[in-house]
Amino acid sequence: MEELLPRRISFSLKELDELGFIKVTTAKKLIKLKKLRSFKVGIKHFILRDDVLNYIEDNLS
Repeated sequence: MEELLPRRISFSLKELDELGFIKVTTAKKLIKLKKLRSFKVGIKHFILRDDVLNYIEDNLS
C-alpha cells in the first residue's frame, strides 16, 4: 500500500480525494470522530502520510 501513496510529509483532504484514497466528506467525518488524525493550517486540514497509511492498514477488510 505504501508504494501507492506519493512520498510526501502530509496531504490535504482534497489531495487525498484526488488520489482516490478517501473522499473529503468522509475524511471530515473521520476527523470529527477522532478516527483519523489531522492538523490544520488556517482553514485547511492536513493528514500526515504515516497517519493515512495507518488508517488504511487498520481498516482493510
